[in-house]
Amino acid sequence: MCDKPTSEDSEFERLKAGAVSPEYKRRKHELFLEQTTTLAFLLEPEVRQEFWAENLSPGENEIHTHTQELAQCVIANWCALLVRMKESKKGEPQLLGSMSEIYKPEPEDLYLGVQAFVVPAARVDEVFKKFWISLMKLGPVIEVAPNLFLAQTKGDYVYLVPTAQEAQNLTKTYPRYLAVD
Repeated sequence: MCDKPTSEDSEFERLKAGAVSPEYKRRKHELFLEQTTTLAFLLEPEVRQEFWAENLSPGENEIHTHTQELAQCVIANWCALLVRMKESKKGEPQLLGSMSEIYKPEPEDLYLGVQAFVVPAARVDEVFKKFWISLMKLGPVIEVAPNLFLAQTKGDYVYLVPTAQEAQNLTKTYPRYLAVD
C-alpha cells in the first residue's frame, strides 16, 4: 500500500463522497465500457490461442470473462496513467507522440497485473498498439474519460488535454495533414 495517496485514490474518494455528478459517473462508465469492449474484442483471439497452447479447454463463458477482465485491467491502468500525466501538467496540453510513435508508459506501469492472465505482457502490448490505432481512427478529438481528451494535430501528433474545447482548438490551430488509414 502506498503512503501517499495516488490519483486513483483521489478519484475513488471523489466518487465515494459524491463529489461528481451522476452524469460524470454515467459518462465515465460508458467510455470505460466502450474501451474495454474494443480491447477485449482485439484480445480474445490471443486468449483463445494461449488457452489452446496450454492444452486448456475453458468454456465460452470463462474465455469471455478472462478476456473482459484482462481488458479492464489494461484500460484501468492506461486511464490512471493518463490522469496522472494530466494532473502533473496542470491542464497544459501534453504531447503523447505521433501515430507512428504510440504513446505508452513503461510496460510495467501499463501492464501492471496482466501476469495474472494467460496472455503474456508482450502480446498484450502488441494488441494494445492495435487498440491505439483503432482509437485514433475515431477522429481528431477522442474522449478517453470525462475531462480527458486526445487531440490529433499536424503530423498526426497526439496531445492529452483536459477539455473537448482545448482539443478542438488544438486541432484547428494545428490541423492534421494526413488522414488516419
